[in-house]
Amino acid sequence: MDSNLQGNIISETHEVIEVHDGQGTRETIKDTMKYVDAEGKTLKAIHKIEKDNGQVAIETKKIRNEEGIDLEYHKDSFPIVPVQLDPQVSKQTTKEKHHEVERTDDKGSHLVVENSVTFIDEGGKPVTEVHKFVSENGVTVSSTDQVV
Repeated sequence: MDSNLQGNIISETHEVIEVHDGQGTRETIKDTMKYVDAEGKTLKAIHKIEKDNGQVAIETKKIRNEEGIDLEYHKDSFPIVPVQLDPQVSKQTTKEKHHEVERTDDKGSHLVVENSVTFIDEGGKPVTEVHKFVSENGVTVSSTDQVV
């Protein structure tokens, strides 16, 4: 994000989503900065990178106003070299997802981490185990485990 906006920042959010399954690994990294521009308008700068098996596939940068209208928009797509996956891995029925959101604003830092694993149980049904962790200013607010 633009470093000369430091004094006008309202909040910053860093989000990472990783999915591992039989198709390999997909990762999305999204950084959002809400700030006040020189004219006093509240804007959001959004930078998003999407990766496929470690390779950058799409990179998007935009500036959005409070009404949700993109004032600037730039998107690059990159060719992906196919990755040869292990046939045993591509047949697996397990899916793992990691989703982490870290936000900093005038109230401090807020962190939410959610990890889930989906697998096929002995009866042939998909089961998802979810662990969610929430922290406010470094203090654990909640930590839950759930089976869906």
